Amino acid sequence: MRTFQLLLMMVALLLATTVAAKNYSCRDSRGQLHFADSLTNLPEECREQAQELSSEPVDNLNYVPAPAAPSGSGIHFEHSVREAEQQLQRKQQLGKQLLQRAEQLAAQYATASTDKHRARRNWKYSSREIIKTADESIQQAWEGKQQLLQELSAADISREDGQRVRALLAQIAEK
Repeated sequence: MRTFQLLLMMVALLLATTVAAKNYSCRDSRGQLHFADSLTNLPEECREQAQELSSEPVDNLNYVPAPAAPSGSGIHFEHSVREAEQQLQRKQQLGKQLLQRAEQLAAQYATASTDKHRARRNWKYSSREIIKTADESIQQAWEGKQQLLQELSAADISREDGQRVRALLAQIAEK
């Protein structure tokens, strides 16, 4: 009989302590979530913000939201995003300019080569002058190609734009 009374008393004590137990949660300055059964077991920095968790069983997790970001950080982030967008626009614009110049040089070379070939095939009195002008234009296209290749190696453009520029410049034959 005594053991039964002792056992009954122990169960009553256990039930009393589980009902009276409180749980707390808080989030520290690094964003880490802490849970404890006592406020003293929580980090000092987040004790004031601690929330008491309900002792009722729930289907979802108790959520303590992350602390609000300092007011200056949003402005800094927006500024860095704006700078990145501007840098990307400059990169794209430079790529377009180099591509346009490469197209002009390739067209200049193709026109001069065609003119030179026609002048040789259909020889006339004016053919020498046409060939001389075509050779000068071919020389200018070749020099422009060399200059553009140097600029391309130093330019900060996308790989695709660089490949397109090189493909166009490959149409200009080496000397």
